[in-house]
Amino acid sequence: MSAFFVYAVTLIAACWAATTVSNTHSTHAHTTHVTREPTESETIFFQYNSHTHHLLIKTHKQKQGYYCYIYALTDDERVQVHTDSGLRAIEMHLLTLLTYAHTIDDVSTIKTSDVRMCSHFNAHAVNITDFYTLNF
Repeated sequence: MSAFFVYAVTLIAACWAATTVSNTHSTHAHTTHVTREPTESETIFFQYNSHTHHLLIKTHKQKQGYYCYIYALTDDERVQVHTDSGLRAIEMHLLTLLTYAHTIDDVSTIKTSDVRMCSHFNAHAVNITDFYTLNF
């Protein structure tokens, strides 16, 4: 056999062994069970406030409460928000902005109806809400 062939077979076997995952692991000498990946999920709510023309984005925190992101719509977006395709386009755009959100430390600077809409989302978490703005 040529050295190249032996090298290629060895390389393929090494790659295959590195990417192969075992489906079971032993927890006791007589039993095995399938190892499963934990389930991950996240829920994001979008809500349009017609009084302030803001789009609110609400997500759950790790333990309790939630985050409320507030975005002031532009004049064009205020028209688009009333169509399915327009709303989806705005939502997709805002999802890309979430990592750049600015914390709102003083809740009194937020319109009352926006605070109320975020608070009605979860009555038990009113005092555990973090507010952010997506307008820069």
